[in-house]
Amino acid sequence: MAMAGGQVTKVGADSALIQGWLPITALAAVAAHEDVYLIRRPAELVLDEYVEVADNTTEGLQAINGLARHAAGHRGAGVRIAVIDGGFMGYQGLLGVDLPASVTVRNFIDGETDAQVNGTTRHGTACAEIIYDIAPDAALYLVKISTNLDLQEAVAWLMSTHQVDIISTSYGWYNLTPGDGTGEFADLVQVARDSGILWVTSAGNDRESHWGGPYYDPNDRDTHYYNATQNVNFFGPGDGDLYLIPEGYRLSVFLRWDDWTAVDQDYDLLLLRWSGSAWSVIARSDDHQNGGPGQSPTEYVTAVASGSATGYGFVIAL
Repeated sequence: MAMAGGQVTKVGADSALIQGWLPITALAAVAAHEDVYLIRRPAELVLDEYVEVADNTTEGLQAINGLARHAAGHRGAGVRIAVIDGGFMGYQGLLGVDLPASVTVRNFIDGETDAQVNGTTRHGTACAEIIYDIAPDAALYLVKISTNLDLQEAVAWLMSTHQVDIISTSYGWYNLTPGDGTGEFADLVQVARDSGILWVTSAGNDRESHWGGPYYDPNDRDTHYYNATQNVNFFGPGDGDLYLIPEGYRLSVFLRWDDWTAVDQDYDLLLLRWSGSAWSVIARSDDHQNGGPGQSPTEYVTAVASGSATGYGFVIAL
């Protein structure tokens, strides 16, 4: 990459992944190199639904009988807890109030400084506030990341430099692993667990935003059907009605299927808009899956709603 005018910033996944910067004019030349299977933008984390605590005590403290535990002296003294997130905006104003008087911060995002831990989003700040409510005497580490290789680097630092006891995360990545407990994130958690770290992560936030099942095409039309007649999965409350989505709203759909070894099953993903009388394709993802190197059984499509408020949906196609 250096010879092409770029810079390597991170290496991970047993040296199979390289994160760095390249001039746009060098992309084609680097992609053509025999040792390069695929070039893409780094996969960025997706934060779980927004939480806000402000100057209130989390209701979770009562739910876990936390006050009684505090009274018994279980307040987290001597425990080191790392909160890894996409940002901790406003955390400095909460020190000594809704956060400990002092915390350790570190930023692993390319091109950012540790001072910019205080930025991007309040999501991590809120998560840290909840932990402080539950374990007010614990030492907190606020760690900012964006990509999967940022995460690997952050975990290595927490293990080697600070020997933290607990890692807390409330985010995810889509389409990077099979979702069955295997893959790079499961391996990373296992490494931390083998070092004695308890890794706690959010679960259930996207429970109503997923669908899973076998491919079904009773009408032989090369599209997946969710029942005998419906091949469009539209956004709605689940009772057959469409959400009327206004202009400017961003829609993102991720698709993955169980073919992570051979990667020779080829599906496409189409995002549709309802005109009032028919569906029309507004965006599509049709990456190749023919067993070639660097491929994955995934598709991803995104678009911004336009025009008058109407329904949107998507189709899985062969």
